[in-house]
Amino acid sequence: METNEIMIGDWIYNKHHKKNIQITPYDFFTHGHLPSGNQYFIGEPELVSGRDLEPIPLTSEILLKNDFKYGGGYGYSFTNRKEMCGDGFEEEKVYINTDLNALIIYTAASTIRLPVKYIHELQHALKLCGIKKEIEL
Repeated sequence: METNEIMIGDWIYNKHHKKNIQITPYDFFTHGHLPSGNQYFIGEPELVSGRDLEPIPLTSEILLKNDFKYGGGYGYSFTNRKEMCGDGFEEEKVYINTDLNALIIYTAASTIRLPVKYIHELQHALKLCGIKKEIEL
């Protein structure tokens, strides 16, 4: 992966550690790990992001774990409730069609369609639309 494809908070697979990790500022530079698990920068850190990182495919299991409901032909959906300055709530519908690798977000004002195939792309799309949803693996 390239540095410009990921942001702090994104879920990716680290080939070196052989596990899914959530990106921290340390992951963009050379760093070490203390016995406690805390990270620290090494002497003069060098930019290394992307070297051992792979995207995590978006799966049905991950969507279901994150409150997306399966709805048949259109795929998975999630309803986001956004408070409207004390005037009640506005609902935004988020649909993911895993067959088409497409994300569709319906709001009162617009419809947004974005390609998504990986977890970090879903995280970026939700952030771009102002939807505050933590994705868990």
